Amino acid sequence: MEASSSSLAKLRGAVDRVMSDTRDEQEKRQLNIWSEVASGLKKNVPGADQSGGGRLIKKSLYQHLDSKFNKPTPSEQGGSLRVEDFLQLPHLQRVKALFENYRPPSEADSKARGGKKSKKTKRRQGYLNLGEFTATLNRVIGHDRFSGQLERLYYKLDTDNSGSVTWTEFCNYMMLYLHERDRLTNRVDPPFKAEPRLRHVLHNKQEPTARLLLTGSPTRPISVSKTGCIMLWDCLLKLESHLETQNPPVDLATAGSSAGKRLFSEWVIDAVFMDNCHKLVLSTTGRELKFYDIASNVIKEEYILYGMKSVPTVLKFFFRKEAANTDSHLFAGDDGGNLTEFVFKKPMQQLFDIPPDPNHRSQRIWYYELASHTKCVDAFHHEGLHTEPINELAYLPDNNCTVTCSAAPNNSVVIYELKHRRTLYTFKLRRGAECFDINWTLNLLVTGSHDHLVRFWNPYVTAKHTALLEGHNNAVLSVKIHEKQGCVLSYARDGIIKAWDLKAHVCVQTVTVRIPYSVTDKLPDHMGSPLTLHLGSNTVYLCSSDNILQYRLGKAADPVPGLILTHKAQLCAALYNPTFKQVTTASDDSSMTTWELDTGNKCLAFADTHNKEEVTCLAYDATYRRLFTGSRHGSMKVWNFQTGQVLHELEKTADAEITGMVAAPMQQRILTVGWSREVVCYRDSNPDDTKRVPLEWKGGVWHEDDILSCDFCPPDLLATASYDGAVLVWNADHEKLLLKLREGYHETIEKKMCRAQGLTPPSTRGASDLRSRSRSRSRSRPNSRHRSAYQPPARTPAPVDKLIFLKKRAADRRYRESGFLLTSEAGHIRFWSVHGRRHEMAVFCAAEGGPEAGECVLAMVSNKRDSALVTGDTAGFVRTWSIANYALFQREQLETNSPHCLQEFRAHNAAIVSVDFAEIEVGEFVVTASVDCTAKLFTISGEAVGTFGQPKPWDIGVRKTWMQAQIDRQKFFEDVVTLGEQEAEEDDERTLADSKNEGVDASTSGDEQDNSTDAENGSLKIRSQTMPAIGDTGVYKPLIGAKAEKDFERIRLTRTDRRVEYGGASTHRAVAPGSVCTPYTVLKTTEFKSFNLSDNLPQPSWRAHRSNTVVAAVGSDGQKKQPGRHRPADAESGSETDESTDEEPDRTETQRQVRFPPIVESLRH
Repeated sequence: MEASSSSLAKLRGAVDRVMSDTRDEQEKRQLNIWSEVASGLKKNVPGADQSGGGRLIKKSLYQHLDSKFNKPTPSEQGGSLRVEDFLQLPHLQRVKALFENYRPPSEADSKARGGKKSKKTKRRQGYLNLGEFTATLNRVIGHDRFSGQLERLYYKLDTDNSGSVTWTEFCNYMMLYLHERDRLTNRVDPPFKAEPRLRHVLHNKQEPTARLLLTGSPTRPISVSKTGCIMLWDCLLKLESHLETQNPPVDLATAGSSAGKRLFSEWVIDAVFMDNCHKLVLSTTGRELKFYDIASNVIKEEYILYGMKSVPTVLKFFFRKEAANTDSHLFAGDDGGNLTEFVFKKPMQQLFDIPPDPNHRSQRIWYYELASHTKCVDAFHHEGLHTEPINELAYLPDNNCTVTCSAAPNNSVVIYELKHRRTLYTFKLRRGAECFDINWTLNLLVTGSHDHLVRFWNPYVTAKHTALLEGHNNAVLSVKIHEKQGCVLSYARDGIIKAWDLKAHVCVQTVTVRIPYSVTDKLPDHMGSPLTLHLGSNTVYLCSSDNILQYRLGKAADPVPGLILTHKAQLCAALYNPTFKQVTTASDDSSMTTWELDTGNKCLAFADTHNKEEVTCLAYDATYRRLFTGSRHGSMKVWNFQTGQVLHELEKTADAEITGMVAAPMQQRILTVGWSREVVCYRDSNPDDTKRVPLEWKGGVWHEDDILSCDFCPPDLLATASYDGAVLVWNADHEKLLLKLREGYHETIEKKMCRAQGLTPPSTRGASDLRSRSRSRSRSRPNSRHRSAYQPPARTPAPVDKLIFLKKRAADRRYRESGFLLTSEAGHIRFWSVHGRRHEMAVFCAAEGGPEAGECVLAMVSNKRDSALVTGDTAGFVRTWSIANYALFQREQLETNSPHCLQEFRAHNAAIVSVDFAEIEVGEFVVTASVDCTAKLFTISGEAVGTFGQPKPWDIGVRKTWMQAQIDRQKFFEDVVTLGEQEAEEDDERTLADSKNEGVDASTSGDEQDNSTDAENGSLKIRSQTMPAIGDTGVYKPLIGAKAEKDFERIRLTRTDRRVEYGGASTHRAVAPGSVCTPYTVLKTTEFKSFNLSDNLPQPSWRAHRSNTVVAAVGSDGQKKQPGRHRPADAESGSETDESTDEEPDRTETQRQVRFPPIVESLRH
């Protein structure tokens, strides 16, 4: 009995422990705990399935239950779930308690013996080292599947490398991570990503557009000008029809005066579209409402409601879609601050009691006679809403309320209830409200005013705004809430559009509206609300003066399909961090980004790291916890790249580019080099010293030109190399020069004498090199990584592009005299021995094309074992060399044979500036960076994994997720659309074959010969633009080059767009071609057509003086005749010319084929 109760207690304890560790309550209900207990008892209790009893093994039962109830989720199994995302509030509460109550064990001194009192090294309560931190988090989580991530998390927390972390550090990191995750998750992308479509409306007669409206289905814009011109557009802003509604000027006779008559014209103030009955309503300065029927493309004026109490300034229409022929509301706000409501009872049948005129003449209705039209319409007048003219109006059907705004400070925005005729809410602004937008779903009211501010309000709280957005420099004329995009759009009088984040209340994008032909010093004219938002097509229309702009919001189409960019500017480096398994990239636009190697996802992005200066140097410290960056103008910073915090700023010594930064951990120094030609030293012992000043480098300045590269080899070796080819090795402990492996280039005596006499010295290194040296002195020479190739002059050292140490080989005493210092110069790799009697041990060419090609190797790196060397050249090729047994021992002669090349592949189509090894559990990978703005990941065998920045991440352990990286940036531009049909292609091949058999004609240019040769080899990509010879049989179509064809198509499309943009002039009204060529006829040019022109046509007089013809002809004998000067007929019948005179082809047996535009064809007919 005691044994059974003891077993039962142990069973309950095991079950309670498993259930407490189970993280999903729903999973507890789905799984049958007791069935799993029975299964565990069968497996772990000896003889449990027999009649005899047994002893319960508590540990085995717990393991069985834990494996059943705490199974890893699919995201955990795939490794995509981060431990930061897994931890929830209960986990964090338990972690906090364990941190606060944790007492670290005392560590006894290793020299303590026996009963003697030992020394204790005390560690304060709440401080956890790596092992304790990992064990604590695993205990809270319930399993150890995040052990690898927890180790990397610990290194992120231990920024000062103290060996322990606290709850405060852990909590600060989690808050920063969660805040950044929420920001990225809820981030509002810039909505304007494409250029707008622009239309210049000539029918406006240089007057602004009063209102732009949108019809229902299909969506078509309707614009109404200030002068009353109504224009119907399609979705691409192409004009379909228009109507001039402006009547002749009205004659006003002055009563009792003989002064004569005065003329005035009415202006259109606003317009609204009645979607259910397809009517357009215009309000004018003559206190009228004009109703137009636009059911078809023919616009007809039906009714004019005149004699209203005030001038309607704003219109609004509402109807219920489910009951389109029932009560429809038309609201009109006037310049007296009053509101008039028209309720049309049967709008689809008849608006007023007077039917439309059968002769299509407008019916005039006096406003005060609407009482006799009660069968069709009712009118309600609401007075005293504002003391100023109403600027904007909205109707809320759920509450039967209107929202209006005006420039009045005491009643800027008013929410008015129509049924009870009372004001519900009044918002007061000191300078009034020019515009507003309201969204009851978001419970948000947005206003814009003349004080340049955008305000967010709660519609039920009038005391104070919820957010105040500053950024505009002029009056805000229009605001629109885009709920789906998560932003608010605002437009100011100076032509600036801003997009504001709805949640963060910050500006996410600023767009400047540019009109090519507008006057720059004059602000554009606007009327009403310039912005019109259409949510269905995600489009914004803007009316600016007599122009209409159409913006497509959202994701823009890639300019080059499939092109993926890591940064927007050229990259300077991409480094792999083995501690965190991350890749850090930096570019010339002063941005820096950290990426996950396993997935390619972006971890953290840095913008303006050096105040928009180019980042030219990137390096890690020895612990891979800190990141060093150097800029174009000499500024240097030390970063905690996991949080984006600047730990230290190094004071610059000169306004010169930084090309190298290394950390000497034993010396506690940071060493930097650059175009200042000196080694600069900084103290690296005090972690709290944020501003660090340079120390004096005792070794002095030995370089006579810009230092381009450096590297540090523990414990105390520093190597530097400069643009003049000098390679120096320093002792970092004593800060002195150890040896000069090679002297730099020096001027000859002749050059020095010329300089002393004030003459220009002769160039022996080449003009390009002298230019580079002169730029170097002025600190304006471009970085060496930006050049594509370099060929040094003869007998002169080349600039050293890269320098690295083989640290594993240098630490091995057996290879003390081996070549463990490598330099790259003009595409050659040199192995140098620092301690041997012969310093230069080996040299071989590692660049594409050999020494004659002039390519350079700008990037080198070796693996941890120093058995493989990876190089990247300016041609975009990556090569892996086996150097395990290369240049190990001293020899009498220089080794010139290259080591075995293990792998070669092209990673980029531009110069590679950085390569790095990444050795992980899955395998070995290579990280590359190029000036083509991309950083890529490859396997060591050359298989592409992906490009950092691609939209779809990869899984480093799953080969199926690897994507073929883009190797050739120009491959999208090399696909040439061939001209003609298949018959023309066959004629091309036949003509090229005939040219091959008959030989190249004397009139054929060198370019044509090259094209023919390329065609034979099958590499012809662009056809010749020269007209071919014409044969007797068949009709041959001319060969036009792909570039010319694209230019023709571009010109045609440009003219077509211009024809649409500038008024849509009709060619039927223009002068017919034949006598006069009008501009409209030229703009109407479409495709080029081919036709045969008879050879019997007479030659014009001006043609007789042209020497170089472009048409070759073939005579009746089949021989090709050289084209030349066209001569008159009488010249042909004269005496024979000399051999150099060109012969005229036989015009009776051949025809010439010429390609002309349709205008010429019309002239011909």
